[in-house]
Amino acid sequence: MRIARERFKFEALEEMVRTGATEMILDESKVQPSEEDLSHDWIGALIKSLPEIRNDYAHGSNRLHSTILLTFEIVSDLINQLYPNESYANSLQRGIKA
Repeated sequence: MRIARERFKFEALEEMVRTGATEMILDESKVQPSEEDLSHDWIGALIKSLPEIRNDYAHGSNRLHSTILLTFEIVSDLINQLYPNESYANSLQRGIKA
């Protein structure tokens, strides 16, 4: 759902630029994940990033991690993709986070 929310915000920003609006209220309950959002290869992304993450923890890093919330959200989406259940899949189709 993270990708769908970010796309939703970006599309709203594009609409603001197109219409010349200076403010907008976003109703995130209207976020609908696309097929592309649902088929994002989280495993592939994780495999690509694991060596760098491992090195950061093994050898130290000057990189600052602003929040753990995004990590929990990504891991949650990843686990739900690996072990889907019917109610989670149905909620994604309706755009509701389980």
